[in-house]
Amino acid sequence: MAAVALPAKTQEHQWPSARQAWLGTWMLHVCYVFAILDRIIIGQLAPLLQTDLELSDTDLGLIQGIGFAVCYTLFGLGIGWMVDRFTRKHLVAIGIVIWSFATVASAWALGFWTLALARVGVAMGEASLNPAASSLISDYFPRATRPLAYGIYQMGAAIGSLLSYILSGVILASLDDTGHVVLPLIGELAAWQIVFIAIGVPGIFSGMLVASIHEPTRKGLSAELSRAPATWAAVFAFLNLNRRTFIALFGGVSLTMMSVYGMLFWLASFFQRVHDLPPSWTGIWYGLTGGVIGVVSAAISGPITRRLVNQGREDGAMLTCLIGAAGVFVIGTAAPLMPSAFLALGAFAIVKIFINLPTSAALTSINEITPNELRGKVTSIYILVFGILASGSGALIVALITEHLFGDPAAIGWSLALVNGIACGGSVLLLAWGLKGFRESRKRAAVWND
Repeated sequence: MAAVALPAKTQEHQWPSARQAWLGTWMLHVCYVFAILDRIIIGQLAPLLQTDLELSDTDLGLIQGIGFAVCYTLFGLGIGWMVDRFTRKHLVAIGIVIWSFATVASAWALGFWTLALARVGVAMGEASLNPAASSLISDYFPRATRPLAYGIYQMGAAIGSLLSYILSGVILASLDDTGHVVLPLIGELAAWQIVFIAIGVPGIFSGMLVASIHEPTRKGLSAELSRAPATWAAVFAFLNLNRRTFIALFGGVSLTMMSVYGMLFWLASFFQRVHDLPPSWTGIWYGLTGGVIGVVSAAISGPITRRLVNQGREDGAMLTCLIGAAGVFVIGTAAPLMPSAFLALGAFAIVKIFINLPTSAALTSINEITPNELRGKVTSIYILVFGILASGSGALIVALITEHLFGDPAAIGWSLALVNGIACGGSVLLLAWGLKGFRESRKRAAVWND
C-alpha cells in the first residue's frame, strides 16, 4: 500500500516533439468525432426507427441503454488491461474500424434484435477509444499542457454531436423525413438507412490513418509498480487509498452524463411529440445552436482548468467538473418545460455550455493522480461506472418514466426534467464532497507526476 501511496518516479524520457504530440492528439480528436457521431445518431433517428421497426420507447432505451452500456463497459475492462501492455494506437485503429462497420450494419436492421446486435458492435469498437486515448495524451504532454490537450480531444465529442444533428437533419430534410431513395446495386433504402451508411463509411478510413500516429514512451512510471506488471490488486489498493476522490469523480460525472445522454437521445422525440416538429427540424436547428456552443464548451474546458490551477486551486480539474454539473442541473431541468419550441431550443443550447466540462476535466483528473501503469485500468473502471450510469441508464430511465409513471408519450418533457433534476442534483453534491479528497490525492501524486 505504501508503494501505491507514494510511487517514486524512476524513469525519465524526453517528451515527444510538439508536432508528434499535437498531430496524435488531433487524430484522436477525429476518432472521437466519429465515435460520438456513430453513438448518438440513433437518438436523432428514433422516431423513424420506432415507425419502421415497430419499437417502443423501452425497446430503444434497452438497445441504446443497458445493451450498449453492458458491452461497452465489459469490453472496456479488457481494453484497459491491454492499454497498459500493448501498442495503444493499434487498439484505437482496430476499434474504429469495428464500430464503423457496425454502424453501417445498423442500416439493415429488421427489428429489435438485429438493431441491438449492430449496436453491440458499435459498443465493442468504441470501448477501445477512451482508455487508449487518455493514456496516449498523458504521455504526449507534461501536466501543464494536458488540460488543453484533453479539451481538444473532448472537443471531438462536441463536433461529433454537432455533425450528428446537422448531417441527419440535412439528409432527412432532403428526403422529407420519411422518404426513400434507390441506390445502384443496393436498391431502395429508407431515410434512416441512408444516414447510418453515410456516417459509418468515413470512419473506416479514419481508422487506417490513426495507426500512423506516434506511440509515445510511457512516463510517470512508479518505481515499485515497474518491477512487475501492474495487477488488479494494485489497482484496487490505489482506488481504496483514494476512495473519496474516485467515488465523487466517477459517480458525480456519471450522474450528470446520465441525464445528458437521456436528454440527447430523446431530443428529436421531445420536439416531435411536444411541439409537433419533425426530426429534420431538430437536427438542423439544434445542430446550429447547441452543436456550435458545444464545440466552444469543449474548447474552453482545458483553459478553465488551467486558470483555476494557476490561481492556486490544486483541485481545479474536479472543480471544473462541478461547475459543469451545476450548469446542467439548473438549465437542463428548466429546458424541457419551456412553453415554446424556440425557448426550449435556446435552453437546450445553453445547456451545451456546461455538458463538456465534466467529461473533459474527468480525464484530466484521473491522469493527474494515477501512475502510468494503472491509467488504462483505472480509466476502464471509470468507463464501467460511466457506462452503466450514463450510457446505460439515461435513455432507458426516461423511457420507463414516460411510459410507466406518466403513461403518456407527450409527457416526455416532464420525464426529462425529473431525471435531470434528481441526477444532476446528486452529481453536484458528490463532486462538492470530493474536492477535499482530490486535493489529498494530488499531494500524493506530486512525487511522480509532471
